[in-house]
Amino acid sequence: MTSGGLPARAPWKAALTHPCAIASLNLVLLLVLVPGVWELVGELRNWSGDDQRVRPIVTGLSSMLIGYGVVVEERAYINERLGLYPAMRTPEQEAVDRRCHSTGFATLALALVAEVLFQIVDLPNTLVNTKAIDWLLLLGSTLVLAWICVLLIIHTGRMVFRRY
Repeated sequence: MTSGGLPARAPWKAALTHPCAIASLNLVLLLVLVPGVWELVGELRNWSGDDQRVRPIVTGLSSMLIGYGVVVEERAYINERLGLYPAMRTPEQEAVDRRCHSTGFATLALALVAEVLFQIVDLPNTLVNTKAIDWLLLLGSTLVLAWICVLLIIHTGRMVFRRY
């Protein structure tokens, strides 16, 4: 144990959930998300009715964002499990936790919406005939993913500039 009752490896543990680490993770996600959304926009512009090219993009991005949303939403719980709380719980840390909870939940919910919209397109037309609106459903999924890009940019700025 070190001063303050923290485990000896607390600095390493604290670095995992530090706002700058979260901002870095956001930037890594954005490096994948923005080109993915751009690719979807290109597919929408030249839509042939074949969803084979967009399937891995939408499902891959949605899956990553769902996982990200769950982890970021539970920052406070992770800090507790790492043994950082209650010793390091401060009003500032609680503000970060609240911001991460709301952003994580929003990302999770929106990524699920993007996935559901695409899965409707992906269902066999014998179950639900969406052929006439496939383009609109894919557009909706693309717009939701673009919305998440904006959300992550805002969240990154708040983490870096301490605007919780």
